Amino acid sequence: MLTMSYDRTFHRLSWGIETYDAISGPWGHGVLPAGEYTIKIYNAVTGSSLSSGYRDALTNDRWFIPLEPKFSTPRQGLGIHPDGNVPGTEGCVGLRGPDASKFWTKWNSTPMGLRPTSLTVT
Repeated sequence: MLTMSYDRTFHRLSWGIETYDAISGPWGHGVLPAGEYTIKIYNAVTGSSLSSGYRDALTNDRWFIPLEPKFSTPRQGLGIHPDGNVPGTEGCVGLRGPDASKFWTKWNSTPMGLRPTSLTVT
């Protein structure tokens, strides 16, 4: 299984040897809970119909990759996306600055079968 990890203390999303500056919280219900998540690689959404909170300020691309907790939680609608609009997220992993574009470029250049399907949040 291919995995990613997100460190809530150091605000780093890691995929292989690459790391990306990312934030979770403080809005909504706060920081993404620690635990294991399924990355719903076949359910990623793109396009201008997404809100400005999902917009990469450098490229204007809007995208959202859903996350599904592998544990019981009332939290819903979690995902990975650019940290657009007001800094911070409502619990998602928001990629900041140029790292949003770097991540999205890697995501799109990685074949579906080689994309990570699991996220560990610590």
